[in-house]
Amino acid sequence: MLPLHPADLVQTHLDLLDAFGALGILRERLRQRYQEWQTASAELRQRRETARDRAARLEHCRRTVEEIDAGRLRRGEEDELRDERRRLQNAERLVEGANAAYGALYDEPNAALPQLGRARAALRDLVRVDAALASTVQALDQAAAELDEAARTLRGYREGIVFDPPRLEEIERRLDEIGRVKRKHGESVEAVLAARDELAAELEALSRGDGDQARLADRAERLRTELQTRAGDLSVRREQVRERLERLTQGELAELDLDRAVFRVRLTQEPATAEDDIRVGAGAWRLGPRGVDQVEFLFSANPGEEPKPLARIASGGELSRTMLALKVILAATDAVPILVFDEVDVGIGGKTADAVGRKLRQVARQRQVLCVTHLPQIASYAEHHLRVEKREEAGRLATQVSALAKTERVREVARMLGGESVTDSSLQHALELINAARGR
Repeated sequence: MLPLHPADLVQTHLDLLDAFGALGILRERLRQRYQEWQTASAELRQRRETARDRAARLEHCRRTVEEIDAGRLRRGEEDELRDERRRLQNAERLVEGANAAYGALYDEPNAALPQLGRARAALRDLVRVDAALASTVQALDQAAAELDEAARTLRGYREGIVFDPPRLEEIERRLDEIGRVKRKHGESVEAVLAARDELAAELEALSRGDGDQARLADRAERLRTELQTRAGDLSVRREQVRERLERLTQGELAELDLDRAVFRVRLTQEPATAEDDIRVGAGAWRLGPRGVDQVEFLFSANPGEEPKPLARIASGGELSRTMLALKVILAATDAVPILVFDEVDVGIGGKTADAVGRKLRQVARQRQVLCVTHLPQIASYAEHHLRVEKREEAGRLATQVSALAKTERVREVARMLGGESVTDSSLQHALELINAARGR
């Protein structure tokens, strides 16, 4: 992100003041403690809300867990019981079907296995006559073995089928019990057991709630006391830093032809409300993660005028030079890598323009600086010069940006000095201006 100065800077006054005063560590520790206090306070509120109906909730959890445990639910049991019930309900039909199948294989006059045995016997003697029948006999032998195995399995299955009305009644009662528990506590056995585990965990937490609440209350109170001390100390340090920043900025403004201007750093605090749990200082100020202070930079072009917030300064040139003065002071601490200045040359010239150019170069030693200017005194201080031109192409207005080489740059500065007509004198003056800027 490229912060356009000065407009974007006015939103970061507190950050700039803290960076200038090297208060970042103090503020970060305050923020960490504030976050810890918020977490502890939120958990404490939750514990206290829980404590108000803790007895009723405890009884509910205990009763529900006991009801579910009494049901002796087991995953998969319901499907197993339904399968067994289906077999018992259809026992007669299953026996009849098994008998019919077994008879078709063995007992009936034209049963499959005896018929297959006769076919095998008829072909077995013929194999001696035609060996081509050997594979057919082998297939019949395999079929006979498989049918015999199927018949034995059917016989065992048939003998294992029992008519057990008491067991069927027992299964019905068990399924009814499982259904009753499901209707009350969940859509499925899995859902009921999951709800049971959650309630058991809540029951355990509620059982130890009183001790946790006391420990949380003690921690929240200790953090509150520490925050009040840290916030008060940070506010005092900011007041000290404020005075130093005002003094240094005032000096920089004087060098930028704003010697009659007034720069102030206003620190304000917001009174705490009834909902705020922490109040700092004699004024009972409201505390936030960055402390109790709100910071705003104020400016007045003349001593007799009341300083106003930077965002409300009418003159773009005055605002740009004020931002430049601040950046000279804050360049070593501000984390913004690229700065863009526009209108910094409004209403100035000569000596003041030269001072602005020097200040821009000073900032550029630690940050990349882009400056839009019409003044040759400022342009001569740049390391690189870009020319921006607007021209009409095919009936449309186009903007062209060109990077200038050394000779082109001298010519452009000469044009800025004397207009479109560039003379040997203006070229010489431009070269002297650039060389002088480099030597400073």
